[in-house]
Amino acid sequence: MALARVWFSFSGAAIAAAVLILQVAVPLAEGLFFVWPGNYFLAMAHSLKAEVPYPFFWSPAWEYQLGTLTPLIAAGGLFAVIVGYQAVRAGTRVAAIPMVIGACEVIAFLGGFAISAIWFRNGVPV
Repeated sequence: MALARVWFSFSGAAIAAAVLILQVAVPLAEGLFFVWPGNYFLAMAHSLKAEVPYPFFWSPAWEYQLGTLTPLIAAGGLFAVIVGYQAVRAGTRVAAIPMVIGACEVIAFLGGFAISAIWFRNGVPV
């Protein structure tokens, strides 16, 4: 049972890491230096609540598509922390690895959210 929890903890951390890697690598492949987190959080908010404005006119389509995956960062990281904590309590010390990774992913999500909240006001850069 503890090994299953470790597996689930690693899978949560892997999902969140995959989304983070995609959101950083795709702009680099498009020739842009760094666009995370601004438009991704706007796209996430727009996909969850349609009346939230999103800058469709000046944003490429791939930013919106990747932005809809943004909630998976927080969900995967939090899942890794919760399930990893249960596995550590059951005596499996290796579960501390995805717990730390998941905590860092949640911190990255919250940091990106804070940056985009300061940076954008109603979908327009301040």
